[in-house]
Amino acid sequence: MNYYVVETDKHKLIQKTAGVKARQDVETIFKWNNLKKIEIPCLIEGRENKTRLGKIKAHYDVYMLWKNALKKIKKNDWIYIQFPLLEHTMLFSLLIKNLEKRGIHTSIIIHDVEAIRFTLRNDVPLSRKIRMRFEEISSFKNCSKIIVHNEKMKSFMHEKWKIHKDKMDILGIFDYLVENYNEELLEKRNLSRKGPVIIAGALSKHKAGYIYNLPENCNFNLYGINFEREKASSNTNYVGAFNPEELIYNLQGSFGLVWDGDSSATCTGVYGDYLKINNPHKTSMYLAAGIPVIIWEEAALANFIKKNHCGITIKSTDEIRNIIDNMLDEEYETLKANACKIGGKLRRGYFLKSAMKQSI
Repeated sequence: MNYYVVETDKHKLIQKTAGVKARQDVETIFKWNNLKKIEIPCLIEGRENKTRLGKIKAHYDVYMLWKNALKKIKKNDWIYIQFPLLEHTMLFSLLIKNLEKRGIHTSIIIHDVEAIRFTLRNDVPLSRKIRMRFEEISSFKNCSKIIVHNEKMKSFMHEKWKIHKDKMDILGIFDYLVENYNEELLEKRNLSRKGPVIIAGALSKHKAGYIYNLPENCNFNLYGINFEREKASSNTNYVGAFNPEELIYNLQGSFGLVWDGDSSATCTGVYGDYLKINNPHKTSMYLAAGIPVIIWEEAALANFIKKNHCGITIKSTDEIRNIIDNMLDEEYETLKANACKIGGKLRRGYFLKSAMKQSI
């Protein structure tokens, strides 16, 4: 029997971001593959306000919730777990180790690696950094299989943390499911080579500082939350925030930009470095919408974009205007057609299904 875990958070709200969407899509693909669901409730009740003893007890309480919920799983069964956990516990690697001792195969699907993403930030307390590294790396070492984003993430985890290569399977790119997909509605959009470049995602200066320093010779349409209008230049047009499945029908422009960090000249800082090993979910969103991509040439997904001819790679956003101006309409239409082709696979859950076949 194959199982998957769903962490249920009673405080969860509908968010106009990709964070919830990615997990929900994975759960849906599990259902399509006839995996049996195991629900584990979250106990998030202001843990940061607890005493040190209270925090230690919270780690144990979460561990026991998981342990009791997984008692019914038998030897040779598989269980899929999405990472990072919504509610963490320092004892999670012990849980994985005990499951493996029982002959149960555990497969971790990575959404983000907090041991990389957050431990490089100066505003994260040292105690949290240590907890993240211990919890995640130990869990990776103890499980049967890991579905990683791409070859660069696989190499990083092998070289830095000594995770065996043969336990890591490559996803390639995140799927992006669209319920009640409407082709006619997509075709009504105005996509053209000369249109504005699209930027979707978290728009705060803290997360995406480059947005507030974009080249002035190119127009941009922005979609997302936390946009700071007063700090942006006049060539940025804020369209609004949409739920993930509504967003693809509202995107207008030419290309979808995949960029991160503080600078528009190159991808810098913690988030820029993370782009070298991470699969940004916004890439999948653009392609699911049939929109070709512009991506930093050092990004981990740059090879995927080049291999599938569904976008272009750049060193700096300063190159965008010149590249688009020198591109033939026929070239743009070819990129758009290839984006539509990949988008069809993403909407069907092709990539996770393929990775799951490798892991079992």
